[in-house]
Amino acid sequence: MAVVGHSWATIDIPVEVYIGGDYKFLLLLGMKSATSDHACIWCKIHKNARSDMSKPKDFYWESLARSITEIQTHARSSKCSCAHQPLINIPLENVVLDELHLMLRITDKLTTNLVMEMQDWDREDNLNKRPIDRTNMHMDSLIKAINSCGVSFNVWQKMDGNGRESGLLDFTSLMGSDKKLLLQKLPSKLENVVKPETLETVIKLWKDFCELYKLLQMQDPRLDKILDYFNKATRWVNLFTSLGGIRNGYEMARVTPYVHAMVYHVPRFLEKHQGIKRFTGQGVEKLNDDCRRVHLQRSNKWDAAKDVLLVGKRVKHLAFQSYWETGILESRTKRQRIGIVNPGEPNATDLDSLSLEEI
Repeated sequence: MAVVGHSWATIDIPVEVYIGGDYKFLLLLGMKSATSDHACIWCKIHKNARSDMSKPKDFYWESLARSITEIQTHARSSKCSCAHQPLINIPLENVVLDELHLMLRITDKLTTNLVMEMQDWDREDNLNKRPIDRTNMHMDSLIKAINSCGVSFNVWQKMDGNGRESGLLDFTSLMGSDKKLLLQKLPSKLENVVKPETLETVIKLWKDFCELYKLLQMQDPRLDKILDYFNKATRWVNLFTSLGGIRNGYEMARVTPYVHAMVYHVPRFLEKHQGIKRFTGQGVEKLNDDCRRVHLQRSNKWDAAKDVLLVGKRVKHLAFQSYWETGILESRTKRQRIGIVNPGEPNATDLDSLSLEEI
């Protein structure tokens, strides 16, 4: 309602809803998990075809694109990985993938592949050695290289239900800031870590993905920049799958929905929304990292949610108190002044001796 003249009138203000986030939007849209046959949110591509990089940029938006109406129809018969009615009713082009989570998940995949390569290499070296002579030399060199980037990282064996080593490896879950550091610094430290036969390709994978991530953050990109991004993304996936059969983790089946979306759906988002940086989840992810840090380092591990809320409130209170006690004085002393009169100077005016008329 708004006042027009001396009366009230109804004015319609069109509102377009956008949602940005990670791949958990599968659940909001009523679809099955990210491991299902047709896991892509925006198109009906089968998981076995995700490694095909021969299609043009808009192919999956033209011939295999989904719609909310189609998801509602397919959910009734459980077709194309649609299991439930969607909870939201907006165009799928307005459901935008978060660039931060895309980086996190693909960096996870690259890191996992490095860990598997070191495990296989150590296993080969230890094959004909006595148990007492066996070492984890290559895994240790990878851990050392990652630590030298300023990132705390370790690898260990998972335990089975009986508390014995299962033979499966797990490694430190890194935060977003740590993974950005790895993208920038780790490629130059892999020289004496990765096997020589695939060293150049592995380093190029890391460097090229770092470049792709920078392009993902473009603001209002031109069409030629978007096309350049698409071409680089397709070459990156082809380079990734070229190691399939040579190293574990690079097979065509390892091309995840995130990788497919990075190539064939992100260019449309860049064009339609003038970039996807505005949909980033970095603020929420930073809060999540802070909560995890509080739980691991500053809590008694009894009630994680309560500990996080209490610590957050204490930090806020201390910051507020510190500002009014010292912070405001420091900020004001740094302000630029128009002029300062020093009473001790010879030509300084003695204000106390001035008459009312002179003042």
